Amino acid sequence: MSLKRLCRRLMAAGLCLGAGLAFSAQAAGANDAYPDRPISIVVPFPAGGTTDSLARLLGNKIAEEWKQTVVVENRPGAAGMIGATQVARAKPDGYTFMITITSLIHAPSLYKNVQYDPVKDFVPVALLTRTAPTLVVRSDMPVSNVKEFVELVRKDPTKYGTLGNYGTGSLAHIYASLLDRQAKLGVTHIPYKGAAPLTIDILGGQVAAGLSDYNTVLPHVKSGRLKVLAVTGADRVPMLPDAPSMTELGFEDFEAYGWLGMFAPTGTPPAIVAKAATTVEGILKRADVREALLGLGIDAEQNSTQPEFEKMVARDFQTWAKLIKDANIQLD
Repeated sequence: MSLKRLCRRLMAAGLCLGAGLAFSAQAAGANDAYPDRPISIVVPFPAGGTTDSLARLLGNKIAEEWKQTVVVENRPGAAGMIGATQVARAKPDGYTFMITITSLIHAPSLYKNVQYDPVKDFVPVALLTRTAPTLVVRSDMPVSNVKEFVELVRKDPTKYGTLGNYGTGSLAHIYASLLDRQAKLGVTHIPYKGAAPLTIDILGGQVAAGLSDYNTVLPHVKSGRLKVLAVTGADRVPMLPDAPSMTELGFEDFEAYGWLGMFAPTGTPPAIVAKAATTVEGILKRADVREALLGLGIDAEQNSTQPEFEKMVARDFQTWAKLIKDANIQLD
């Protein structure tokens, strides 16, 4: 090879190397600049609920830390599937996130035409809190525990044989069906559009008992108008320390919890997922945030990491699929 040709090749290589370095620098600069425009957090439920309130509080704190606008978008409908489908199809550029509940992974087992895969189409970013539906009755019902409740319902099903839950296909619906089957109650299940209207009807006597969420019933428990017979999940909850868990009472398959979590579309750059996870985990550890969330009846998660939450979602998807099948719930 001539010296002249060798020099040309070296020059070309140098130019390519320079272009590569320039591209790398540009990419690094773009990553450092993130986020450089407003971020959207989709909530697949109406404004005003627990999920929405949590999203808005968290969104404000993220905006403060990232020095960028965070907009909460409510996309309710179809048990959360409309908003979830929107996020699954969103551009995975780090500017779209979602805060949702366990119904995200229930849907494929309950409905036939779900337009997303809850494991493949989303990246779990952060576990925000765990939830446990609570079995409650009016204070004047002549029972003090689940055993007495079961006996009373069997004895007088006309008066006490109604069991409400806070939504068709919800965590409360699944657990109400399991309780009905295991205790051989033969109750009439009454779904409500949310925990608030369910709790109002328990207080008013329109439904004998219900599986509601503890943050909704807690004020009425403190006032003495409602009493808690048990909580779902494997353990007691800190806000209701005197209420035994269904697992503790010997019922089967009540170990799984519900949760609220933050997700991003699959394909979102890992560095952005890690940044969001680290930010959210730090926010949840702040004393002012924990106090604010307790005011909403939410005990913020402090110990979960992004990889742990990702494993939890995949595991829970299989767990709830089995529970829904065992409860014989099919919604379409």
